Amino acid sequence: MLEKIKYHLQQGIDWSFILLCLSFISSLIFFNRPADDDYFFLHAIQNKNAFFLSFDFYMKNSGRILAVFLTALASMSGQYISILTPLLSVLLLFTGIHLILKQLLQKDLAFKYTLFIVILIFFAVFNIGESWYWSSAFFPHTLSLFFLLFTIAIFLRKQIHFLHLFGLVVFGLYIGNSSEIMGIMLISFLIPFLFFMILKKQSKQSAIIVFLIFMLVGMLINYFAPGTANRKEMLSNAYPLSFSHAYTYGLFILFKKTAISLLFILPISLYCIPLWHKINKKYDI
Repeated sequence: MLEKIKYHLQQGIDWSFILLCLSFISSLIFFNRPADDDYFFLHAIQNKNAFFLSFDFYMKNSGRILAVFLTALASMSGQYISILTPLLSVLLLFTGIHLILKQLLQKDLAFKYTLFIVILIFFAVFNIGESWYWSSAFFPHTLSLFFLLFTIAIFLRKQIHFLHLFGLVVFGLYIGNSSEIMGIMLISFLIPFLFFMILKKQSKQSAIIVFLIFMLVGMLINYFAPGTANRKEMLSNAYPLSFSHAYTYGLFILFKKTAISLLFILPISLYCIPLWHKINKKYDI
């Protein structure tokens, strides 16, 4: 009897916490407004369609043609882009994490812990507004992160079919073209991991190879874009800092923002501790 009361009390606390955080996130979505480059796209899409606008960017400003194309498409919604972007952020983050956890946990546990992790990640980022609510930053950077979650979910599957391989092609191409830093980090990790899998004679090497190849293709499309060369030339003298100065300042910002993020991360992460124990027990990690 006491255990049953304790269980229902814990469930009530968990769901009350989840609903409180989701209410806060929802209110931010409702009161969000376009910012900075968003206004440029809202104006430009009135004179050009998404295809020609992204091609114009590719030739003059940036090689991230896929991210610019999606930003232009979203800008066709007008002022509603300020609601569409954060709504997509939460839904795609939930979907990506849930696709992963439902392969590791029972269905009911996967759903609840997905919500906890979504809340944890939402508050853990250095800049909530820039990461989740700013359309011009969402499509090249945050969306690449979500596509990485979908990629991990595919790699965790027992069997990978043609449709999954097509997804890896799309996700690899987009990540490589839209987020250079993420692409470099993934290459530095996946190539050694691929050799490890080959030595251990494990499956799914072909899936990793497909993802790597198209991620490299995306990076090359970005690197050799005329717009990338133009942007590099325009910004070559924009930040005349020495390497040591830039490095020191970067570390200062990193530690400062990490300390602020920890104020939100630590309390929320306490709820996620049982998640690791359940996965550890199931897979004997």
